[in-house]
Amino acid sequence: MNWQDFDCVEEWELPLVPSSGEGAPTHIVDACGAVGRDLHHRRYGPDVDIAAAVWTISLHEEGNCHVGLRPGARHSVPNAYPLHSFSFGGTHIDQALETATVTIADAVQGELAGYPPHIQWPIEEKRLLLPT
Repeated sequence: MNWQDFDCVEEWELPLVPSSGEGAPTHIVDACGAVGRDLHHRRYGPDVDIAAAVWTISLHEEGNCHVGLRPGARHSVPNAYPLHSFSFGGTHIDQALETATVTIADAVQGELAGYPPHIQWPIEEKRLLLPT
């Protein structure tokens, strides 16, 4: 069964670092904002035009939230690799902010690292793991 098969109660589109949730569940908006702010730092790989990205938060009947990230209008980042759209479930309106943030960050990290352009985030140096 696909997430689109469930009835969506409401849906919001927000900038990468939202200043308000426009009615969306506050802790999900705050978690998206935290991940969005972090995406500007500690990243390794090709340039990606991430600043214009847009979050989509869909609230479903049972309180589940489906979160998506897609490219927005192109900004002036020369030779930037286009961000691909992706979405994921796993968040709920009853989750704590910390849990929602970890869930969203984990999904975004997996998408960025797993598909071209293979962005490593978060990262301190030029590789995720250092040999011991």
